Amino acid sequence: MLSALHLVASCNCETRMARSRECPPRITHLRPVPERMLTADDDTGLRVWDASHLLASLLTGAHGCELAPPPVSVLELGAGLGALAAAIASSESVWCAGLRRYVATDLADRLPQLRQTILQHGIGQHVTATECLWGSAQPVPTDAAGAWDVVLLCDLLYWQGGDIFVEDTLTALSATLAAVMAPRTVAILAYRERWPEREAQFAALCEARGLALEAVSPEVFAAAHYSYP
Repeated sequence: MLSALHLVASCNCETRMARSRECPPRITHLRPVPERMLTADDDTGLRVWDASHLLASLLTGAHGCELAPPPVSVLELGAGLGALAAAIASSESVWCAGLRRYVATDLADRLPQLRQTILQHGIGQHVTATECLWGSAQPVPTDAAGAWDVVLLCDLLYWQGGDIFVEDTLTALSATLAAVMAPRTVAILAYRERWPEREAQFAALCEARGLALEAVSPEVFAAAHYSYP
């Protein structure tokens, strides 16, 4: 079954969407954002990335509905510190108003901080945190209604690649993404372009799994009230 993936990017950022066969894909790009150098000691799950700020600004602003229809259920892969979940669940914007279930996922050792963010913002009525190990045999998170309305991914293509014993995550991420998609689901991926060949590889992996790619227009990107350093 073909599904739809809608990616947003924040550097030569890409916003793409995967849809079923009845909905032909479109592809565009967002504007580039300056690269900020990271040290080898940076922990990707313990900082708020620019893409999270960008996507929060878009989805909680006036143009959220141009990215995806207002959702009842949202799944976030690689939620990190939970900044995006907190912004969306706390917002009264048109796009966020109908939200009833937001599941923020990450590795097991990231969940305590993620749950602390949920507690601090008082959003536990709609937001829960659970483990999701990409590409594993464990069941992927499912929505009680049968299919997620929206799947969010922020800056998940970054990989330092400094340890030859650590397997790259692209194949595993594309497998998990395909597993949680349904024909009605829109997935939004926001990332800063750092390694075009690697990002193209992820796009090819998604397409091989039946996800069609569609991009967000520069006009929508320009509406984000977020300034990059």
